Amino acid sequence: MRKKIGLLLAVTSLVGTLFIGSANNGNVASADPIRPQAVTATDTDLISIWIVDDSGARVYSPVSVTTTAQINATTSGSNWVATRRELISSTHKNAFLAYPNATWGAGTLELRGSNVSLPKKGSYIGQPGLEYSGKYNDTSQTYSSTSAPARGSTVFYGGFGSFQIDNTAWVDFTW
Repeated sequence: MRKKIGLLLAVTSLVGTLFIGSANNGNVASADPIRPQAVTATDTDLISIWIVDDSGARVYSPVSVTTTAQINATTSGSNWVATRRELISSTHKNAFLAYPNATWGAGTLELRGSNVSLPKKGSYIGQPGLEYSGKYNDTSQTYSSTSAPARGSTVFYGGFGSFQIDNTAWVDFTW
């Protein structure tokens, strides 16, 4: 039985390869191939933050945040056409037990030295113990094909009852 299934899969793959390989038949121009590119950059950082109790004492209780930048693009001549730019932030749900007044989320995305408008709010499902926040832009934007530094940020403000030195975590990448 296993040999028959293996033989069937091999024949199906061969026929599929032959069929797909001959699909062009010279009828389609092959001028500018469109090659998709998906870039994902992720970095996890600690936000240095303290809980301040009623007596004014500070207890160091940092918050771990992860920032993910995603870019989907295709080539067009010598340029990239970005079809989606997205910034996703995540942190542990327990951070909000320590900092119930916290505000946080995806910050800014910088490509080619400019901030990218991210007007749409995303909805995300992931690991059960994490909270997600994100935003994106799915309108097409043309960029030079020359790679350049890029970065995305997550912000976390502890709010009332906290003291913090920093509030922003970054993911740095080249695109």
